[in-house]
Amino acid sequence: MARASAAEAARTRERLLDAALEVFWEEGVGRPSLTKVASRAGLTRGAVYGHFANKPALFGALCDRYLMPAALLERQRAEGADDPLGVLADWMTTVFRRARRERQYRMLLEILFLKCELVEGDDVRLRMRADAARVREHERALLQAAVERGQLPADLDVERATITVHAMLGGHLRYFGLHPELDAGPVVAGIGQVLRDVLQGPGLRRQGG
Repeated sequence: MARASAAEAARTRERLLDAALEVFWEEGVGRPSLTKVASRAGLTRGAVYGHFANKPALFGALCDRYLMPAALLERQRAEGADDPLGVLADWMTTVFRRARRERQYRMLLEILFLKCELVEGDDVRLRMRADAARVREHERALLQAAVERGQLPADLDVERATITVHAMLGGHLRYFGLHPELDAGPVVAGIGQVLRDVLQGPGLRRQGG
């Protein structure tokens, strides 16, 4: 009986996360109430509070449900220590491919980039900033490792390169989130080579060094 109850609780939690994804994608994070999420799931408001203390907790669980870009980069970095530039290019390609092929993942990224307003205590934005900081930390370390391995120019300005890589990912995801009618296929196919070309080019070299 205990196992059945645990299984039922797990199913309820998944229904709530599915409903939250749909509601947040349609209306943003700040505007809809937890009652709206419960209604979409066909459950009561009490069922929501049985699993999540508040909206930020629900949103955090929604992010944890998927392998977010920061967690994916951490895993790929650990698996590809001998090829840091390849890890960076493969990671960016994987994020774009997943966003293109998996509807729920694409919806979550659109919520993160386009539909996150201020929420109780601003915990949602704090979560987003923390994840972004993790990504930048890994990007910076991979770029530095690529320089040390001779994959990138010795005079690469690693700080500016980190900002550029981060902006490339966020900019592309935002752009295609705003324009879902566009075919992202060619961009996804070539993003790894574009990244390499940008990093190898003269625009990101240290000045006066």
